[in-house]
Amino acid sequence: MTGLLAGIAAVTVPLVLLASLAGQVRRPAALAAAVRAHRVLPPALAGAAAAAVIAAEALIGVAGAAAPLLRLDGPARRPA
Repeated sequence: MTGLLAGIAAVTVPLVLLASLAGQVRRPAALAAAVRAHRVLPPALAGAAAAAVIAAEALIGVAGAAAPLLRLDGPARRPA
């Protein structure tokens, strides 16, 4: 059962990250505006932080999607 859940997560999490990335790419200023509006960071840092978050999301999403395809998903895959 654990292997099934790990397999589902190995597919679902990268897809969710890549879908979110698609939305961020369409409107890149939206995240920076939200950070400014919520006053999470100083306004001068909002744009750089938003860009860093989008880049991290892209990197993790692509790496997560590539791992099962390249058979790098380790414990989620049973030895043959």
